[in-house]
Amino acid sequence: MKPRFVILSAASLLAVTLAGCGDFKSVFSYNKTTDELIEPAQTVVKTELQENFGTPEALVAWLKFQFDFGDEESVTVKVNSFDTAAKGVVVVDNTDDLGVDLEGATLKLSTDAVHDIVSYDSESGQLHVTPPIATELTDEDSVTIVTKPQGWKLVRGRNLYMIHCVHCHGVSGDGAGPTAQYLNPLPRDYRKGIFKFTSTISTEKAAHRDFRQTLYDGIQGTSMPSFKLKLIGDDMDAVIAYVLFLSSRGEYEINLGNELKVLGGSKQEVDDRLREETGLTRQQVFKEFNEQEEISTGLTELSDEVALILSEDWERANSPEVEVFPKKPRPEPTAESIARGRALFISKDAKCSDCHGMQGNGNGPQTEAYQQLPGSSLTYDKPGLYDDWGHPIKPRNLHTGIYRGGRRPLDIYRRISAGIKGALMPGFGTSLSDDQIWDLVNYVMSIPYENNLSPESVPAEKTVAEHITK
Repeated sequence: MKPRFVILSAASLLAVTLAGCGDFKSVFSYNKTTDELIEPAQTVVKTELQENFGTPEALVAWLKFQFDFGDEESVTVKVNSFDTAAKGVVVVDNTDDLGVDLEGATLKLSTDAVHDIVSYDSESGQLHVTPPIATELTDEDSVTIVTKPQGWKLVRGRNLYMIHCVHCHGVSGDGAGPTAQYLNPLPRDYRKGIFKFTSTISTEKAAHRDFRQTLYDGIQGTSMPSFKLKLIGDDMDAVIAYVLFLSSRGEYEINLGNELKVLGGSKQEVDDRLREETGLTRQQVFKEFNEQEEISTGLTELSDEVALILSEDWERANSPEVEVFPKKPRPEPTAESIARGRALFISKDAKCSDCHGMQGNGNGPQTEAYQQLPGSSLTYDKPGLYDDWGHPIKPRNLHTGIYRGGRRPLDIYRRISAGIKGALMPGFGTSLSDDQIWDLVNYVMSIPYENNLSPESVPAEKTVAEHITK
């Protein structure tokens, strides 16, 4: 039976010590949504997470997810001679043609036994391995030198993440690293599978290119720096692979928990039943839950289905069909285009000014309204806007010229067309034409270079146009 996933060799993970933070324990934490489940349902979630994702020091690359975790890279060579006494020295042919770095490499035999390569002499072709080889080798045999094991990119990404990312984003990708509490805005919590600044339509996940752009450019106006000088070669893709791993682990935990709630695993619903049904005990409820077919015999199928849906979502994000790309080229930022954009900005159709303010200062009336809590009739305690993580957010002050998702005209076009995921910035790709979106882009990009308009000048298209042409 083929395994559903590949368990990576448990490479020793150095303890992460951060300046001023002491020893930082490398363990995956659980989402608070798991605490909302009854005990047997929590056990299901935690067991599935352990089996399918492992721990920070012993990762599991679940092949349900079609991510680039790093395929095995190897070369097969003929045995020249074998030290039958020590059984730790193998001389191989064609050593001049290996052309590979053997640091950290392993020797794999036809029996699938794996031995670490301790040292290698390119002139003699001697490979010193450990543990000693139990079987006899002759010049008729071949051995495989594995320079990169399957999943190497995920392991590499983990190691780089622990160096560059963990202090803000946390071991689990929950955005709760030891320095996160000092940052505003807070670091991204990956576990919902939501990333704000993407090149995909509003209903789709972030594409691989979006992660690369964020790592390459950073996010202006935040503590997220650029890593273009630190993550070179395969390193950037390795970090992306690990971020996708953490995000998938987190979202899988939430989605599996939601499925278990449907099956009666909600702690709140069980408490309600116990209050309403005389004589019913908690142990009876737990027994009922565990005896359901979906749990007793169909758990693997349920778990696989949750993972498959997530995998397909991530895979679809990289397809050309969901990329936001203008149908028309950007027009020149003429006074007329800017004036049309200004009119749209304050119109009832786009309603940009409701959040960004009449002059684009980020002080629209929605910043003083009480926002409704998700899934509730109640509102937040304080007025203002909140993102999907429950954090207060401020609309961009467009006079600063700082655009977190990128400052290219294409980036602004994508923010207007697809919105900002996880925030209250909606997408207008289906309600505005390309011409209208480009007019908005031209207006938004002109704001840092204009004098503040007085309220009396709104909409004052002629005044705006004349001002821009001066």
